[in-house]
Amino acid sequence: MLALYAEILHSDYHVLTCSNSQDATGILAEESVQLVILEPAVGGQYGWELLRTITGEYSVPVIVCSALDDRKSGLEAGAVAYLVKPVLSTALREVLRNVLSELRR
Repeated sequence: MLALYAEILHSDYHVLTCSNSQDATGILAEESVQLVILEPAVGGQYGWELLRTITGEYSVPVIVCSALDDRKSGLEAGAVAYLVKPVLSTALREVLRNVLSELRR
């Protein structure tokens, strides 16, 4: 899914990818990141911890795209949107545009 999301979004956005919490926090510390798309289930419990870290320490909005329908936990942990897979590329783009639009206001 990582490669698919990157392919879907790269024509409109500068996309950085990683597959673990350590790389994610490294990118957040070094780059100017406007938004994160996260699949917390991939990292097990660490994915949910990463969500809380991103929203707490970096104040970057997070869209969760997960095979698990655990919207309540995701939104309580700080996600601005929660999409349950499979996610259509049009739906992902729309949510991403809406979140970025809200940031600009």
